[in-house]
Amino acid sequence: MFNLVKKTENMNLFEALWETLRNLFRSDKHSQAAARQILKDAFYFHNSDDYSKYFTGAVDGDARDKFTHWLINFNKLKEHAIDPENMAAKASLSPKDTLRVSFFIGDEAIFTLELQMKENTRTGCIDLSNAYFNGVVICGIDRLEVDLSNAEMNNSRWYD
Repeated sequence: MFNLVKKTENMNLFEALWETLRNLFRSDKHSQAAARQILKDAFYFHNSDDYSKYFTGAVDGDARDKFTHWLINFNKLKEHAIDPENMAAKASLSPKDTLRVSFFIGDEAIFTLELQMKENTRTGCIDLSNAYFNGVVICGIDRLEVDLSNAEMNNSRWYD
């Protein structure tokens, strides 16, 4: 009974989220259906994809998978947006080696995820090797203090 109640609550949250965000996407049926499915896949995260190649410096593998899953799905959502430039994922690094990504629509952060990173023992830098930063705006991360070897950074922008 508890699982059914929890599932119903999650469905209500998802439907409310979709109704709030649906106007961001092109109105043709294909784009609306695709955007809804991508958002649903992101919202109801289940670890069916192998994200172990990304963020290899993450402390927690499950958190890494969820983090990467949202980044990839956010990029997919932008493909169906009316104004993709109005949607941004912005990454920052806290002093305690926590990578944060906030997902923005316009100037409003709608969701933030955190991922605890470890130090690379070889370089002494925060280990962001194999990071998935495609399409991410990177703010306040000093390139000299992080290991970005093999990071994917297509269409990313840096602001130190």
